[in-house]
Amino acid sequence: MEKADRMKTGFLVLISTVIMTLSSCNKVVGPHYATQPGPRDYTWQVDTINAGGNILSSIDGSSDSSVWAVGEAGDFRFTIWHFDGKRWATDSVNRPLNPNAVRAFSPTDVWAVGEDGQIWNYNGINWSQQARVPLPNGAQVMFLSGIDGNSPTNLYTDGEYFDNSGNAYPLMYHLNGNTWDKVTTRNLPDVALYRMRFYAPGRALVWAEKSEANGSPPDSEQIYSFNGTSLQLIYGGPETLDGAADFAPISGGIVILEGRTLFFSSGGSPQKIASVMDSPFGWQIAARSTEDVFLPASDGIGEYNGTDVQYLYRQSGANIIALKAFPKSLFAIGYSYTTHLNYVYRGYLPQ
Repeated sequence: MEKADRMKTGFLVLISTVIMTLSSCNKVVGPHYATQPGPRDYTWQVDTINAGGNILSSIDGSSDSSVWAVGEAGDFRFTIWHFDGKRWATDSVNRPLNPNAVRAFSPTDVWAVGEDGQIWNYNGINWSQQARVPLPNGAQVMFLSGIDGNSPTNLYTDGEYFDNSGNAYPLMYHLNGNTWDKVTTRNLPDVALYRMRFYAPGRALVWAEKSEANGSPPDSEQIYSFNGTSLQLIYGGPETLDGAADFAPISGGIVILEGRTLFFSSGGSPQKIASVMDSPFGWQIAARSTEDVFLPASDGIGEYNGTDVQYLYRQSGANIIALKAFPKSLFAIGYSYTTHLNYVYRGYLPQ
């Protein structure tokens, strides 16, 4: 099964298990690490993006007036979109890139990775292919699915490749000057690496899927810690809401979602923040602090503010896939399987 199908299958499984109600006040317990609860007085705007049926699945930006959203496609002209503070647009260039992830360090330094080992860079004017990493020995096809680093000169990308029997294996590369060097990953059959986020120098978490053999759909989500040279499994659970896993860097560390529990880590053992009961959320979370954590759901956007979880925005069929938090705003990507359109929900706090 191709990687695009696996991602969509995983997302559909997650959405199909979501109960379409989030109680207005779900009590949580846990220590507080922030100085004040997250605010909730947002005003909202909704943008419609017709990406030719493509599902935009990754969002990043250097500010809320320079935001990028990407997704793999059947039509290469509509895989990369940019928001300039007023509207979303694509340059409609027919470049041979099916992007899976985008990382923006500044308005003039943006990276995207995708199928066939392609790595692209935006310099403020144009997108160009910066590299194309080679297929590993014995590989038939490969995908790059995540990109991040402590700086634009210290970047990593990760993904998976398939052998001729259809078995998946993880892969990772590190930018060394102008070349991408392969990082040795221990033998992890049928593990595909996806989203990665650095939260301290040389420290990152990597989200992965563990599948049965021969490319069958994923059956568990995993989180690995990465120290710049090796991976270590720290969490594994079924790919359901009870097993939902993700993470979001914040100042001084990273917030981790494991099942229905939120944790905080600054590099050592994770400390429990809260147990969130009966809250239908999952996929890619975002956070400003341990008391301002944003949770995507099939019918809106929830937030944990140190005391409870409530909807910030609610709409049936929103199917929120990814979130990006800025100091005074929040961006969320959703996709409608009815209209086959992408929607961006932009929430703004009072200035």
